[in-house]
Amino acid sequence: MPELYLGTWEMGADGWQGPGGNAIGSLDLRGDSAIPGPGLFVYAGSKTHPNLILALGSDLDRELSISERQDMRGMLGIMPQPGSLRKTLYDLWNVHPGAAWKPVMPTGTLAMELYLPGFGLVQREPFTNFGEFPRIIPTIAANYRALATDVERQKYLGALMLQYHTDNHRQFIPPGMPPLIPIPPSTQINENWDCADSGAITCQLTWTVIEGDLDISGNEVVTVGTGRGTGRADSDLSTDNHYSQADETIATGSTGSRTTGVIARKDATATLTYYESVAIWDTLTLRLRKRVAGTFTTLVSVADATLTLGAFISLKVEVNGSTIKLFKNGVEQLSTTDTAITGNLRCGVSGLAGTTGNARIDNFQASDLTAIPVMMNSYRKRRV
Repeated sequence: MPELYLGTWEMGADGWQGPGGNAIGSLDLRGDSAIPGPGLFVYAGSKTHPNLILALGSDLDRELSISERQDMRGMLGIMPQPGSLRKTLYDLWNVHPGAAWKPVMPTGTLAMELYLPGFGLVQREPFTNFGEFPRIIPTIAANYRALATDVERQKYLGALMLQYHTDNHRQFIPPGMPPLIPIPPSTQINENWDCADSGAITCQLTWTVIEGDLDISGNEVVTVGTGRGTGRADSDLSTDNHYSQADETIATGSTGSRTTGVIARKDATATLTYYESVAIWDTLTLRLRKRVAGTFTTLVSVADATLTLGAFISLKVEVNGSTIKLFKNGVEQLSTTDTAITGNLRCGVSGLAGTTGNARIDNFQASDLTAIPVMMNSYRKRRV
């Protein structure tokens, strides 16, 4: 039976983690993901640790006591209203505009969702313009301002009009920003690296290696050396509701730390901020994590004994409103809620080689979620 605790993040070998390092999932209550602060942590059973301040149990439908609500106020600066633990968790993200963290953003189908690892979907409510729009418009405005070019902003406006079913694009343009006309949003980008071997990874798409070293070798992207390699596709999608996926493996005979991943909600800068679905091949683990200014925070993990060196898997990260999901071979494996990273429109791939061998990546695809779906086209290579 999963057990829920309110506590504080601790720094581990792989970045921020739940106290003790063996949480199966977490929800981040920090306003700044690069510094210590509060979080909700889920464990497979009862847990004792100095950084776990309040045990909340496993029954989300029980009424919180006044002393529990006071303890939460002491840590979060917010006094929850009387009600069930489930209602309190949902309200923390949707009712308190003074919270340090960003509010939950609606999905492409205008659902307000809260996922809690170990418990699944805690609550889903329809988005209503009257109730939620005033709380989310500051985030939309900040996202709009942060975009680098007018073309990005025009595509973003077009995607927002589709998502919110409106013909009034002006409501999304922040004060002081020049008026722009929306343009139809993009849908999908594809890359299969069927190009000559190269020390750069630009092929069908233009790419920037923002960390480490990645090459094209044998019509695949491979890591070079023993460090982490991260590549960003320099093609903007239209909305931050999107997915990124690729076929990935670690070469047979590799040793040491070995990971492959796909990243989403990356911006056009060199700053290492994004969400990532990652396969950790040396510990046989799948993980959803975020990276803020170069520092990782583990959001949810699960063991996967089927990861086999040399055997490709299709790995996907989907970011939809504040719902983040990991898919392996087309099947959802992990889901959580996080509100830290919004507005970024680029995607990419990552790999970490061990002391020998390399990571191998192929058949990359990224697409908007709110646009009309496009079937996988001829860029994808068939594997046998």
